[in-house]
Amino acid sequence: MGPISGNTEISVFGKGFHEQNAKYRLLFKVGNKWEEADSTNVVYVNNTEFKTRTPNFRKYGSKNVDVYIMIDEDLVSVTKTNYHFFIDTKCEKSCAYGPGLHFEQNCGEDTVFIINARDEEGNNRTSGRDDWKVSICNKETKGKIDHKLVDNHDGT
Repeated sequence: MGPISGNTEISVFGKGFHEQNAKYRLLFKVGNKWEEADSTNVVYVNNTEFKTRTPNFRKYGSKNVDVYIMIDEDLVSVTKTNYHFFIDTKCEKSCAYGPGLHFEQNCGEDTVFIINARDEEGNNRTSGRDDWKVSICNKETKGKIDHKLVDNHDGT
């Protein structure tokens, strides 16, 4: 699973990735069209794994696609797996709520707030994998407050 903007590093697991110098290609099938991961970014890890980055999928939008492997210029693999491209999260469309955002907090007490991630179209995200940068400061001293950020893998 990754954003339609692509460039998400993914690991591909299988058998027979035996040559470090082989050309490994990852193909994403959308209907009768094929999109290829950038083969210049393929990194051979070992005989059961290689890594690459997903292609830009903006022209197709949010989709579940079939993924195939091609080694060198041989036939495309018979077996496939699936991958889901989701619409990118847009910070400006997302919102935060909860008691941790109120100024009337007790010092030294744990509290929480929730970031509800939304995509570019304003729809609630239903998966995680977003990189949020959160900074919490003391209102009076302006000092930063340590915090723990938790991804619930459901868009919050």
